[in-house]
Amino acid sequence: MLLLRLLVVPALFQLSAARIPAFDKVIEVLSRGNGVENRIRGAAAFQCPINDVMLTQCRGEKDCLYPNPGSCNSYIQCTMGKGSSFMSATPEIMKCAPDHEWNDKEKKCDTPGKSTCPILANVKAPRKMILEAQSTDDLTQNSDEKDIKTRADFVCPDRDLETGCAVTSECLHADPEKCGSFYQCIISEDGNTITPHHRNCEGTLEWNDDDKSCDSPHASTCKL
Repeated sequence: MLLLRLLVVPALFQLSAARIPAFDKVIEVLSRGNGVENRIRGAAAFQCPINDVMLTQCRGEKDCLYPNPGSCNSYIQCTMGKGSSFMSATPEIMKCAPDHEWNDKEKKCDTPGKSTCPILANVKAPRKMILEAQSTDDLTQNSDEKDIKTRADFVCPDRDLETGCAVTSECLHADPEKCGSFYQCIISEDGNTITPHHRNCEGTLEWNDDDKSCDSPHASTCKL
């Protein structure tokens, strides 16, 4: 009887040990399906919101569409492929038509004047939105080159390079030659150089350097 116990116990232990990797694998699959971060080409890591995916299954025309933090003239669409878990979806960058930007309120590409992009839309945006931007790279990477204009005659202040534009509004400056535009200074990836990018305000709006945004003419700080 004692001999039988000695033989059975090790066998049970080996059987349990053999099952451990399979159990770990199941845990890993569940974790990945429960909102793992996905890296998509040319954009920062984006995680499709689980609640939206579960609630809508991304079936509606305006379901699972989100702003692209790296570009105003594109957006992110989360889709569920064949065999996808009901709790997961894959993000993909979708480009707007030329001269159009993402309007997150309407969930569609729209004219720049109706864009919800805080900086590149060139219209007055809530100050909170501007100050909460992580960096200028968050707002400008992936932008089409034709949308970015540079002027060599404007020199970005040394303090912009020193601060690293940690707060986006620190690197926005009035255009000394025109009231209806401003400059955004953007630091290179290596952090060694900074380049001025010329932006135009929408319509008759003018630059308000106190609020760091395009504003109505009576609130403009322009002295020209």
